[in-house]
Amino acid sequence: MPNYRLYPEARYPDMVEDTARAAAWAVEQFGRPVILIGHSAGGYNVLQTVFAPELSAEAGLDVCESIAGVVALAAPTGAYELKEEPYITIFADRFQGDMAPLYRARKGKTDVPPILFAHGGDDTTVGPKNSQQLAALTGDPVEIYEGRNHIDTVRLFSRFFDGDSTLKTDVIAWIDKLTLEADNHCRG
Repeated sequence: MPNYRLYPEARYPDMVEDTARAAAWAVEQFGRPVILIGHSAGGYNVLQTVFAPELSAEAGLDVCESIAGVVALAAPTGAYELKEEPYITIFADRFQGDMAPLYRARKGKTDVPPILFAHGGDDTTVGPKNSQQLAALTGDPVEIYEGRNHIDTVRLFSRFFDGDSTLKTDVIAWIDKLTLEADNHCRG
């Protein structure tokens, strides 16, 4: 669970570069492709790590060679224009351009590793529309967990809170289906 730079010290693309550096480090340490999992802002970071390969390359990460898959939990993707501070300072294009995975996918950038989108149906912090719209463009699965909020999509990974949800087992089953041995994990 790597950390990344935050506002006010950081602006886009700092957090994406930090995520790519951490992924490159893990690939080097373990000698094989990795699966990136992120929740909320971390979900955005892992998505943008694969949707902005030019940033990842600067950090020493070859996305198609090194990332076997991505699990995006309640991730903002650009479904909504950013209108409040500090977001409009952090993301100068307000998620209406290259800073948003959804925008990149609309522009044809779908040659990314497989992605599993998971979102709480009652998420009012980010909103399931983020996952639904991006998944519609990439063709990846999206799981909406009704009756679950923004925090639930990460809380349910704990053994103390996972009793009545399939989220954790759904993610594990999806990961089990990935082919880690492939030379190129991107689909485009």
